[in-house]
Amino acid sequence: RESSRRKAKEQSKAKRDAQDELLVDEDDPTLNNPILDLEDSDVDDEWTPVKEKDSQGGRGRKGGGDSSDEDFMEEYTKAKKVKKRSFPESADRIGSNKRVSADADGVGSAADNGRVGDFMILKTERENPTAAIWKIDGKTLIQKYECVDNEKLEYKNVNTFSGWTQATRLKYEQVEIKHIRQSAKETIVRRIFPPKDPTAAVCNGGTAAAEPSTQEAANTSAVTATTAPVPDQNKVNIEDLKRTSRSETGQFQENFEVYIQTLISQCLDANFLNEIFADQDEYFVSNIEKVDSVTLLRKDKLLNKTSLAMGFQHSLSVWPCLKDLGPEACNDSMCCGCETQKGITMVQLYGQPYHPNTLSPVQPDENAVMNRNFSVCGRCVGISKLYHRLHHQKHKLYMDCSVIVESRKASDANIDTTKILNQLLADDAWLEQQFKVMQELWADADAFQY
Repeated sequence: RESSRRKAKEQSKAKRDAQDELLVDEDDPTLNNPILDLEDSDVDDEWTPVKEKDSQGGRGRKGGGDSSDEDFMEEYTKAKKVKKRSFPESADRIGSNKRVSADADGVGSAADNGRVGDFMILKTERENPTAAIWKIDGKTLIQKYECVDNEKLEYKNVNTFSGWTQATRLKYEQVEIKHIRQSAKETIVRRIFPPKDPTAAVCNGGTAAAEPSTQEAANTSAVTATTAPVPDQNKVNIEDLKRTSRSETGQFQENFEVYIQTLISQCLDANFLNEIFADQDEYFVSNIEKVDSVTLLRKDKLLNKTSLAMGFQHSLSVWPCLKDLGPEACNDSMCCGCETQKGITMVQLYGQPYHPNTLSPVQPDENAVMNRNFSVCGRCVGISKLYHRLHHQKHKLYMDCSVIVESRKASDANIDTTKILNQLLADDAWLEQQFKVMQELWADADAFQY
């Protein structure tokens, strides 16, 4: 387990040691001192090995010449190139500086995007007084606050998070809140609405004046749509959306390989995830959070398209298994998702609840135990199943890895756990297949249509 946990860091250390050897000469004490400047320190700043070579017309030294300076400069130049390749984070910092420069020019400033601790709301829900608000919880996550008092507009934090990326920030705007009370388990805030702008009526009037032409365009589109092959067109659009999604999420393949490495290690050592989160192991935890944030963003998109009842959404999050019992089990009750339509089928939730980070078993709360069968309408059944798959994708992948690990152990009782890990990580075809399954799930969420 320990070799698995430190594999990438040892490789990075080996690269750095190899680079240091290029800069160390046992016969020259100057090069053994890492804080000394390797540049020429005298006043004569016009002579360099390159210029000397140029002055000789590009010809090589004639026999007997001392080429130690040229050899040193060649090795030094190579070392700098190797060092630059070995630390790709410098490129990230450059990219970050470019983004900061763009922000300074007025394109998405930090103030517009909010800071850690600020509360945000989707721009599409700004006029809804009871819409969920989100607290910026870090660089890549926001936490959901749901309305618990419609009259006082008080909100309470819930155990629901979403991705906070450069692309999604443009969909949110900041809201003003007032802290009411806070405890170890919950935080209550009140949403403060700004005073109405007296010019809003003028703007609304302008919008209303433009509505007839907009309605004409809508009618024209409706007439066109009746003559067009709607099913085929929708199919093409969905496939385009999925293709775009797969193209966008392809950048996370390396993060996913580390992600699945942690799950395999958890299968081999039940304390692996506990330890890396307790130690805040940057290598593993950062890659886990990266993949989880991609999934959280897709869950957020689904919930933006519809509003599932809090109790139903909570049960979907608690129970890792879902079974559609069919319309025969539906007792002609209202949909538990939207609570407005008649249910057409019954879904049953079951399985062993688990901690979202460590995957260790936990006891379900009383509400989840009492509510495990739900009637859902045709509009909510698809989104509830997809939301459930997204929420429990890590657990499902962990269970799939467990089956493979157990089969390897059964075939060879004396096989070493490190060997199992290395065999699976060396199976590029299997890793590629698992990543494509994950991509398809993300694409299903991106292309989901009612």
